[in-house]
Amino acid sequence: MLDLPKIRADLAARLEPLLGRQARMEAHLRRQRGELPDDWTERASELGNDEVLEQLDEAGRAEIAGIVAALARIDDGTYGTCTECLEPVPEARLEALPLATRCMDCESWEEGAHKRA
Repeated sequence: MLDLPKIRADLAARLEPLLGRQARMEAHLRRQRGELPDDWTERASELGNDEVLEQLDEAGRAEIAGIVAALARIDDGTYGTCTECLEPVPEARLEALPLATRCMDCESWEEGAHKRA
């Protein structure tokens, strides 16, 4: 049986440092945009670094959104239920991927549909 209080605590513990890192990255990116160096080589390097930070920022936002959604599913009693077929998501899958929203059958079908498209 799923230990929802433990899962909730683990997700909340994972969320806190992500929010802090996200805020620091966003502040850095805002600061950098106003302070590009005059040297074109340095400017290109800074813009390249900013591009990497923006990708990390996007990945961080996606993970934060996934955690927030998982916490909401715990609150509304739908955590561990596949969003596609409404069957239970196996506990082993949730242990490996606590943010999983679909069972393996639905996930496999979705991945196959994207490959064909």
